[in-house]
Amino acid sequence: MSGYLPTFESIAKGAFASAVGFSTLSLGLLYYGQNYLIYPSAFPPGSRTEVSVPSEFGLPYEELVLETPDHVKIRAYLLVQQKDLLQDESVVLGGGSKDMTDEEYIATCPTVLMFHGNGGNAGHRIPLAKMFYVKMRCNVLMLSYRGYGLSEGSPSEKGIRMDAQTVLDYLISHPTLSKTPMILYGQSIGGAVAIDLASRNPSTIRALVLENTFLSLPRLIPTAIPALSRVAFLCHQKWDSASRLPLIPVETHILLLSGARDEVVPRMHMLELERLLRNVPGKPRRRGSLVEFTDGTHNDTSNSSAGARVYKAVNFDTHRVAACKVIALTEETTAQERKTLDKEIRVHAAMKHTNVLEFLNAVIVENDGRTKYFPGIYMLLELASGGDLFDKIAPDVGVEEDIAQFYFNQLIAGLNYIHGQGVCHRDLKPENLLLDVTGALKISDFGLCAVYRHKESGKERLLTQRCGSLPYVAPELNSDAPYQAEPVDVWGTGVILFTLLCGNTPWDEPSGHSSEFRRYVCGEIFGDPPWNRFGDDALSLVKGILNVRPDERMKLPDIIAHPWCMRPSQVARQGQAVLAERLTQSLRETGDMGVIDPHTSTSQLDEDGDTTMMASTHQSQFTQSLLLFSQTQSGKRYTPHLTRFYSSLLPADLMALIVDAIASLGVKSKAGASDVATPECLRLRVGGFDKRKEMFKGWIEVEPFVYQGIEGSFCVMQRDQGNPISWRQLWKALVKFPDVEPHVLKR
Repeated sequence: MSGYLPTFESIAKGAFASAVGFSTLSLGLLYYGQNYLIYPSAFPPGSRTEVSVPSEFGLPYEELVLETPDHVKIRAYLLVQQKDLLQDESVVLGGGSKDMTDEEYIATCPTVLMFHGNGGNAGHRIPLAKMFYVKMRCNVLMLSYRGYGLSEGSPSEKGIRMDAQTVLDYLISHPTLSKTPMILYGQSIGGAVAIDLASRNPSTIRALVLENTFLSLPRLIPTAIPALSRVAFLCHQKWDSASRLPLIPVETHILLLSGARDEVVPRMHMLELERLLRNVPGKPRRRGSLVEFTDGTHNDTSNSSAGARVYKAVNFDTHRVAACKVIALTEETTAQERKTLDKEIRVHAAMKHTNVLEFLNAVIVENDGRTKYFPGIYMLLELASGGDLFDKIAPDVGVEEDIAQFYFNQLIAGLNYIHGQGVCHRDLKPENLLLDVTGALKISDFGLCAVYRHKESGKERLLTQRCGSLPYVAPELNSDAPYQAEPVDVWGTGVILFTLLCGNTPWDEPSGHSSEFRRYVCGEIFGDPPWNRFGDDALSLVKGILNVRPDERMKLPDIIAHPWCMRPSQVARQGQAVLAERLTQSLRETGDMGVIDPHTSTSQLDEDGDTTMMASTHQSQFTQSLLLFSQTQSGKRYTPHLTRFYSSLLPADLMALIVDAIASLGVKSKAGASDVATPECLRLRVGGFDKRKEMFKGWIEVEPFVYQGIEGSFCVMQRDQGNPISWRQLWKALVKFPDVEPHVLKR
């Protein structure tokens, strides 16, 4: 019998042989199958079959099918600049531009060749292409690599290098674009593609913009995929940027964009690339720099803000509450950035008007390693306890004319004061219009302001910097010519007035790329809603402010004297409670207020000291009537966001549904770390682009909630960036999402 039983030695040999065989098979699969890991071209789902086109974003384009040397057909979009489609091009084109031929005008614009990351396709990068095309007036060529989008073939390092050379050769052979300066933009693995292409075409490329790229794939694997760190040597897709970067001529401009919150590429990769830029043997490079974005993540650094955050600050001796705006100071903070911040502080501190957010103080903590505090500029500002004005308005509905007049007149009063100080705001938009505890309007954020008039001599200067958000900027900013300051701000007030009355902006940008704006200029739009719902006085005011010719546009004294602004208003006399009720009437009519506050509560305030502070800072007839005090686990809490709801589900269950819903709505999300003070609160970072193609970012927070013995959740959506109306549209889409709505408590 023993002859039929395996010995320990034979078992051990068999196990060893099996292990060796399995390991060999695993390593073989890893070696030959790594392309599927490195190039996940089918992610997100549908990326190989559904590719957005630039026309969906209001951009003119030509679709190209280019054949590579190995006979693979790849797809690309070509966006060529064109003299604007307006009948009167002088509104948009300054100087001698209107006398140029189309080819001459195109040749004055740089051409950006875009290389995307390893997920998605060219269609996912169109919003970024729009920034290059519209804001920077660049021609753009963007491709989907082989095996991506609708391009043929399978991706590999060798193949993608051929793809890149093929599209560059197309530009070189183009009769007009070949005359333009050529710039390469690459994100993540696209940065490696750009570096490789520039190193092989040293005399052709003028500049590179590299966002969150890496030294090489073998050096990235240990941190990106720790489980494969010991077999990183098997990676045959090298993308060795560290060895290719020094081959690029020192005359080539190179800009590195690094996100401090990059969850894929460690910061040291970008720092080492910067070091390689600086340490070119023989001739040091002077045209290279690294810019770090405090809030930048792997996929959105170029669209992220400069790092400003706003906190609630409390003086525990006086119980006064203020807002504290913090801008981080790092080793990468440039002298020009410091100069801009200093200007913002000096200008805002000088503004003293009832309709301008009060600047209280500023403290600068230098990045010198000698302090325990976070290096940055701390701006102490008046706390706008009433929250965002446009947070109270239903999208595509707006407010009644009396309320619109009440707040528009305050906006004009504040702007008239600002211009009286010789300052142009240059960033008037809904997210910069706040309300104080009494419901009064406050103009905020002077980060883009400019001093255009000398206070003593009265001498004015023209401005040149292009800035602001596209739906609100004046059409003359489409030109490269200098512009007058005051008409730019006046135009912004006109767009805001339209948005107050209608609950949406009139167009996504004031140029020929917008069909709505073209129809406005031609006079064809006034028979359509919502234009045809305006009264005669309101329509004449809007049209007078939104005159495309800055020299014919209404001036502030004309606006103040207009019959629509001059008519008597009863709103201010009716008290704060009535003001709050009339302001939020559109939310009541749409049923939103029944979701925001589904129950009437008489619970006490929080026990963490908010009682005293709320009574002195937040609590008023206006804020109480706005329902800015939400019922939470421990009682009532001041919550200045009317984008909130209650659910019958526990936090973990609700958050799971929210994550799925957000993904289905086409919004990016990422789980956030819990706050130390509230570890039970689940947080989700979300971001994307609204219907006007403007970026938004914010947080969705879910915490436990018990009311009358029922366990559930309290969810708040806090906007960090973007249009408040677009944020409300996202909130509405979430609470109405089929899997979420059955669990939302309603009144």
